[in-house]
Amino acid sequence: MRYGHLYQNLISLLRPKHLEIVLASKLSHRELVNIVNRTNISFNGMRTHSIPSEELVGALGRDFFRDAETAWPIIKALVKKNQPLIEQVEQSSAPDLRMTSVEIEAMFREGRLGPLLWALAVDRREDVQSIARAICDSLESLIEVEVSQPEPEPIAMENETDDSNLSRAFPDLPRNRAEARPAPRREGEPEDDFDLDEIDSEETVVLSVRNLTQWADDLDDELEPETGSETEELRSKLVQQESALLRVRSELSSSQRRLKRAQEQLADLEAASGQLRRERNRLVDTNAELREDLRRAETELGLLRSGTHDTAASAGLRRENERLREQLLEWERRLRYVEDIEADKRRLTLETEGLKHRILMMIRRSLRGQQEIAQILATARAAVDETVLYFQEERSLQVDEWAEKNKNGRRRLGVFVDVQNMFYAARSQFHGRLDYECLLETLQRDRDVAIAVAYTIQTPDVDQSSFTSFLEHCGYTVKTKALRTRLDGSAKGDWDMEMALDIISFIGQLDVVTLVSGDGDFVPLVKLLKRHGIEVEIAAFRYNTAVDLRENADHYLPIGEELIIDQTSKTG
Repeated sequence: MRYGHLYQNLISLLRPKHLEIVLASKLSHRELVNIVNRTNISFNGMRTHSIPSEELVGALGRDFFRDAETAWPIIKALVKKNQPLIEQVEQSSAPDLRMTSVEIEAMFREGRLGPLLWALAVDRREDVQSIARAICDSLESLIEVEVSQPEPEPIAMENETDDSNLSRAFPDLPRNRAEARPAPRREGEPEDDFDLDEIDSEETVVLSVRNLTQWADDLDDELEPETGSETEELRSKLVQQESALLRVRSELSSSQRRLKRAQEQLADLEAASGQLRRERNRLVDTNAELREDLRRAETELGLLRSGTHDTAASAGLRRENERLREQLLEWERRLRYVEDIEADKRRLTLETEGLKHRILMMIRRSLRGQQEIAQILATARAAVDETVLYFQEERSLQVDEWAEKNKNGRRRLGVFVDVQNMFYAARSQFHGRLDYECLLETLQRDRDVAIAVAYTIQTPDVDQSSFTSFLEHCGYTVKTKALRTRLDGSAKGDWDMEMALDIISFIGQLDVVTLVSGDGDFVPLVKLLKRHGIEVEIAAFRYNTAVDLRENADHYLPIGEELIIDQTSKTG
């Protein structure tokens, strides 16, 4: 199934908001960045990967309706991402796909409506298109309802209560940090060499870490796959250093929160300490008075025992004596409570000093890590500059060599063979295999072959060394890629992207490009080459060639039985 003709149907069916829902429900931030980089969308000089996913989705939703060239990367990514659901829709009948408004709303709330809408939209059946149009109409009303709903007000959190025992015992003590004031620094006490109140875990401490990380991202975009193992090793070291800095940052934030809580508790205790000291002095004075009253009461009791006072007065003095004893014990208990509070204050002071020391050590570790990252980045940049210079010199030598070969005025030909595509097409149509040596001679004609590349897939259970040697003997440069196995057990192997990049790199150095493949995914590449003045030829089997690929090429060369070798011959 080819999706190049779907653009007009899609823009007549969908609206930008519908497409944004499809993109947001299926594509990750990294996939959105890759799609945006293939289009002409820009964000006022900002790096694409730093833009939030919502803005990327909105930009793609708007530019999709600008022209088909811009929409092509979006269509291709969504088709590949939703391929299983598209195939399931194609195998279902229209009555089975119809949905009630309640089902549509449920799937919209669960975030599953976007992929289904896309699968229905790319289906060519008219009755399925009608179902997709009905879902779009329902989606409009759901979006309006969602936008009209007011945002919930934030829930106010109650302040934490003070220590219950302390509040009951001394109701005049301050209950929060606003009422408490820290004790002033004593004269002669040294100041800290680092102001912890100015530490900001998001700006002051890790600002340089963010700058270095941004520099690392800029440098990473300059690194090409050809830079070699040295650059990979530097990148690995850089990732390790960044991970270490992130751990330090996390520990620093945790320690700062603990320090802040300790300082708040210390401020409360210092404010309470003044009250407690005054209360203690008052208790000491009261205690002295009570002891004096007790001494007088005991004196009077002794007189009573000697018979000087009457019996009623003696009983009253005994009751007063007991009351004074109980009051004295209560004041002594309160004094012990005050002493415990002062001990807690001393303990928290020590813990606060320890936290200050830990934070300072973490800051020093962070700065050392930043210096190491700067050194790694400088080494990586030097390696990149050296690699770029090397490849520039190699390309210059290659261009000079081609210019020397083409002094005779003959046109320069580049042949690029998708071996995997040709292998299965020859086997299914002619029950044989392609004669690659005869193919290259047929394509050359009166032109000079500047480059001939054969792209092969290496399977683990098949030895293709003899086939590779045969292709090299015929004049091909052979590029091999291993077959990749997915988690579900299926396998994938294609050269579409790499072939396109290789051919684009030869723009300006070839007059004719012959693409030996029938894959319709190469249509955008053919259009690009023609815009640069390069003549494009397609050589493929007639019944395995995409119609739009044949229509966009300058020449189409059908491969017939004259280039087929019997299946009994030795194959790669």
